Amino acid sequence: MARWSALVIAEKSTFGVLLSTLLKKEDFDVTVVDSFKPGSIEAVYEEISTKRYDLIIPTNNGLTPGKILELIPEIRKKGREVKIIVLSGYHPVDFMKELEEKDIDGFFPMPFNCEDLVRKVKESMSQQKKCLSRKRKEGEMEMAEAGEEREIILEAAGAGIKVTLYGVRVKGDKWKFLLDKDEGTMADFLDEEDSDVLPKLRTKSEFVDTWDKALALLDRYPWRWFVPQEVHPEFRDLVWSAVQAREPGQNEGIKRHLYEGWKRFLASS
Repeated sequence: MARWSALVIAEKSTFGVLLSTLLKKEDFDVTVVDSFKPGSIEAVYEEISTKRYDLIIPTNNGLTPGKILELIPEIRKKGREVKIIVLSGYHPVDFMKELEEKDIDGFFPMPFNCEDLVRKVKESMSQQKKCLSRKRKEGEMEMAEAGEEREIILEAAGAGIKVTLYGVRVKGDKWKFLLDKDEGTMADFLDEEDSDVLPKLRTKSEFVDTWDKALALLDRYPWRWFVPQEVHPEFRDLVWSAVQAREPGQNEGIKRHLYEGWKRFLASS
């Protein structure tokens, strides 16, 4: 199990292979979107909107500088903890100034030194770990100080993983949400030298303040294909609508079976 996840946007057969090889040696699970293929921009936006990555590397190996500048704000919607390192052979002053204003974590002109890039990646991941730890502590302190009580909105379990969406009633029908992801059962399969992976097996998100944002947290994982454990009565209809939005076809086997399981569970809860 890789420690981190990375999205690389580059020509898959050449530059993408180089970056993928470097990152895999640093314990990354790497997805490469081939920026020279038709529909590549749509594929990039799909990856960013539906999946969670720790590191994203846009390159002008297929992307124009303008497209890179447009892409960064979309990535930043996922939060400051996602690290962005841009690689580009095009680096005039105006372009560099705009990159800096868009809050990236690193820039390397091409050609670049592989050792320098790896060093920057390690530094960025160390910063991300500190950022996530601080956010979790702030969230826990915020709840403790306010005397707020968490309620389980949705809990579902898959192979080796459980996701729990908690809600805190703020005022009237207003809620805020956080997601707890627990892969603690994997700890039994880790050796002593893998101890640094343990903190990533149990993670909590930051608070979000709308149901749509709560669903976005859940959608980092294939929760619809997990087994439902608990659903808050006030959110039963919203959960069912979210499950129905991705209803599988009759011939989709196990997904159809799990979909029907949600249907039965919510009807009886």
